[in-house]
Amino acid sequence: MTVVLGIFAGIIFIVYSLYFVQIIKGSQRDFEQEMLAAFAGWMIETGAAARRTVRILVILSVALEIAYFVLTLLVVDNLLLITFTGAFIMLETLHLFSLIMNFIRFFAGTIVLKQIFIWRVERLSAMLFFTHSFLVLASLIFF
Repeated sequence: MTVVLGIFAGIIFIVYSLYFVQIIKGSQRDFEQEMLAAFAGWMIETGAAARRTVRILVILSVALEIAYFVLTLLVVDNLLLITFTGAFIMLETLHLFSLIMNFIRFFAGTIVLKQIFIWRVERLSAMLFFTHSFLVLASLIFF
């Protein structure tokens, strides 16, 4: 389980480091616009199948987050990191619920594409995932 958690944390660290660097440099808005434009282009290209694909991606994302957090709680033996993980789980639950509701609203036609993502929340989530994965990796390596 420790190795699997290390792989999870390493992948999360690498993936979120791209966004984290943009946030630290203060150029996150350009990066976010680029992501949104790519998402919009994909939605247009995919057409009606986008709804099903988004549903699958959201379910997969939730499952992977649950696996990561459960592994963290089972493997890590550091009260501070476990407490941080618990708080992060609560925040991420709210974040995912909000995101899922926004996708539902988008596909119902009540909001437009650019309203799906609340970028301040996305930034906070990205920074927390980056930090959490770094702390998990450090905990696994040094403790």
